Amino acid sequence: MVKNTTGGKGHKSQRADDPKAAKNRRLVDDWISDMGDKFPEGTMLGRVTKRMGNSRMEVFAQGADKKVHTLNVPLRGGMTGRGRKSMWVDVDKLVIISETGLAGASHEIVAVLEPTHIVAIKDFDLDVRFFAAPTETEDAGYEFAESDVDIDEL
Repeated sequence: MVKNTTGGKGHKSQRADDPKAAKNRRLVDDWISDMGDKFPEGTMLGRVTKRMGNSRMEVFAQGADKKVHTLNVPLRGGMTGRGRKSMWVDVDKLVIISETGLAGASHEIVAVLEPTHIVAIKDFDLDVRFFAAPTETEDAGYEFAESDVDIDEL
């Protein structure tokens, strides 16, 4: 019998990528092809401006009406937990938002755009703030005022 040099079951090494990432890529490709000259019904394009915690993001979004909205949007369930590794959502990422029709959470983030998708959507009539340079976060450190007290004398 031939010696096993693969170090385990070979089928694990043959897997191309995470199935959730592949599903995300197919969803975004279909969304871009359906877009044409307007957004597909019930969807919006957004840019994450702030992470709120508990899988919620503050998103700057634009829908079919071309108006700009600021929404507090949760992530879709498949993008949390293990799915978080392959579809990491962070500040300044472009995301697709879908209407849920529920009373509590009216919208949710369903997909994250990759750099190849961003190149494809630059031709569409979108707000220029979607493609602006990433925002810099300010230092949240404390600044202390000068005092007349000498610490060595204490």
